[in-house]
Amino acid sequence: MQYAWDDFISDLRQADVGVGQGGALSLVLSALYLTLIMRLFELDPLTCGCFLLSYVNDGTLVVQSKFLLDNCEALKRAYGVIFKLFKKFGLALEHDKSEVFHFDRSHSKDNPPVDLGYALYTGATPLKPKLYWRYLGFYFDRKLTFTEHV
Repeated sequence: MQYAWDDFISDLRQADVGVGQGGALSLVLSALYLTLIMRLFELDPLTCGCFLLSYVNDGTLVVQSKFLLDNCEALKRAYGVIFKLFKKFGLALEHDKSEVFHFDRSHSKDNPPVDLGYALYTGATPLKPKLYWRYLGFYFDRKLTFTEHV
């Protein structure tokens, strides 16, 4: 590894030890590493209208449109972009930790699953949306009534 600061570039150093999860340096390094990935995601034309939020190692893709099926297609494209970016940077997405949740102002009961294009969630086994979503200690329902949280 080596580091750079303004015009200074350090000598190459052996880096065979990582930083433990939860350590003070872990959060800083995570933010530095993910910032570039988030910027590249933002610049990709396939992610137009999508937003990538991150809280340390929890990433959230946000898509909004007038139709849930349009959201599903946009989520699939965005997930593909983030998957490829992670792979290029030597990182791995844990597909089994993926969740989908649709907010919907209409009175429709539609709550479509998403085919992410990657195993576990393809074809006959798409990612099924949850009825309630827990994020950073808050519980959200589809109509944002917060009854589940209360």
